[in-house]
Parts: sequence; C-alpha cells; structure tokens
Amino acid sequence: MTTRTLGRHLMLAVAWGCVAFGGAMMMLYLVPRLQFSRSKLAMAAAFIPYGIVAWALAAVLFLAFARGRPRGVLALLAAAALATQLSWARPYWPREAPQASGQAVRVLSLNMLYGNADPAGLSAQVKAANPDIIVLLEYTGSAQTALAPTGIFRDYPHTAGFYDPPFDDAMGTTVLSRWPVDEIAQLSTGPGQHLMRVQPPSGPPIVLAAAHPANMTNGGGTGLWRWEASVLRRAVEGHLKEPLIVAGDLNAVQEQPTLRSLLGLGLSDAASQAGEGWQPTFPAQGYGGVPPMIAIDHVLVSDRVVARNVRTFRVLGTDHLGLVADLVVKPA
Repeated sequence: MTTRTLGRHLMLAVAWGCVAFGGAMMMLYLVPRLQFSRSKLAMAAAFIPYGIVAWALAAVLFLAFARGRPRGVLALLAAAALATQLSWARPYWPREAPQASGQAVRVLSLNMLYGNADPAGLSAQVKAANPDIIVLLEYTGSAQTALAPTGIFRDYPHTAGFYDPPFDDAMGTTVLSRWPVDEIAQLSTGPGQHLMRVQPPSGPPIVLAAAHPANMTNGGGTGLWRWEASVLRRAVEGHLKEPLIVAGDLNAVQEQPTLRSLLGLGLSDAASQAGEGWQPTFPAQGYGGVPPMIAIDHVLVSDRVVARNVRTFRVLGTDHLGLVADLVVKPA
C-alpha cells in the first residue's frame, strides 16, 4: 500500500468517525429521553452543537477522498445531515435584537465555584457593568467575608437568598439588588434555588428565579438532574404572565431536555432573543487551557421581558464565565 493510499484511507476513517459522532449527537437530540438513561449520555449531549462541525468535515472528506459512485452519495448524505443540524441551531443564528420600551434592567450572574471567585475581580466586573441585580451561585460564608471590603453590599443594599456560614455551604445562592427584593420561596431542591420578587423604580414588579439545579452527575445518576429541573419548571410556571427572569447556572444546554422543558413553557433564552448567538460559559479555566465549550449558564425571560444584549465575562477563581444581560420590562 502506497503512502498516498494509506493517507486516503486515514482521511476516510476520520470521515466515518465524524459520521459516528454526528449521528450520535443527532440521536441524542431526536430522542432526548436517552439523555436521562445515563449520565455519560447526558454529558455527551452538551456537545450536540458540535455535530455541525462533524458533518461539515465528513462532507468535505468524502468529496476529497472517496472514490467512485459512493463519493457523491456519501457527501450528499453528510451535507443533508449538516443542513438538519444547522436548522436545529437556529437559536444561535445572529439576528437583530428586538425593540421594546419600558423599565431597563441589567442582570449579572456568576457561579463562584464554592465561593472561590476572586472578590476583586468580581467587584471590578460589577463596577464596569453597573447591574441592577446580581445573582451569585455557589455563594459561601467565606465569599461573603471576602466581598465585604469591596463595598458591594453598600452599593446593593437589598439582599435575599441563602448561605450557611458555619458550614460554608457551596450550594448557597444570594441575590444583591439596588431595588427592594423579597423572597417568594426557597425551592425544595435545597438552598441553591430561590424565587424572588424585585420592585424596580417604575413599572411592575419582576419575578426572579435564581436558578442552580443539579447537574447530571449529582446523586450518581440523572434522576436528581431531572427532578431539580422539574421543580424549577413548576415554580416558574405560575408566573409566566408576569415579568419573569430566570438567571443562573442551569447545568444544561439548549439541546438538553431539562432546558428544553423550560423553553417549552414559552420562555426565551436572552442570548438567542438578543441575537448574540452561542455563548459557551464552561469550562472557563483550569482545564489544561481548554476554552469554554458548552453554554450552561443562561438568562431566560418571559414574554413580558425583552432581551437587548447579553455578554460574558471572566473572573479568576471560578470555572464559569459570568453573564450580563440588558433587559427591558414591558409595562402592563
């Protein structure tokens, strides 16, 4: 076998590998219940958008290295699969942000990784963004102590949520607000999820869900992931006709059933609505230089709220990028 022939077979093997990967991603999307059967399948489903790359590469490689009649057929099939996945990725396509008038609201959200996010870095991001509402996940007693000298509690005097100083509970969640905030409920999933009502200076009150359901590996399987997401879904379902914002680490991408269930209620992903496209937020650092690859942190909004802009930001010490969302609450 010549070197040229060996190279051609190698490239075709890569093409078939892309087909296998792309096919698996399509199956996980088309039969989402498969993601509940095993944690590894649920984790793999976070990479469904990468099927686009796999099918594109397969089509090119089949065209370049296949021989005879199968060449065109294989390339055409790969192109058809690519077109299908591109249609599924419509939420990530760029578009013009919708226009709206009403109360402007800027929300900042960050998973602090057991409270380890650098307090000076977080304070700098807060000062730069100047949000109205801050949602901090994996908030701990030590984080509270570290943030105190930054003056953040002076600038955001209204707080609600939970942390447990004696145990430095990594699943604590705290909301800091310029405006009055009252807790509606702590969800039965534990201290990590809360439903609150925030009163801006004008317009109707805002229902805010500070969200952090379990991931698909918590509890040794996908059961807790599914259940905590369902608790969150039931909690927000009764507030869909109000201005509603769901912000936090949802431990799911838009192709996974837990998030698809929330979107199925009529909620919109703010980044998609604002035309910002795909915004991966994890892993932010500490994984051998791998850049963020999956979008598991989100801001979701009801029809009473319009997203104008969403961007990510980085703070050292945490493995998540944060989000800043510019929103408009429409009048009643």
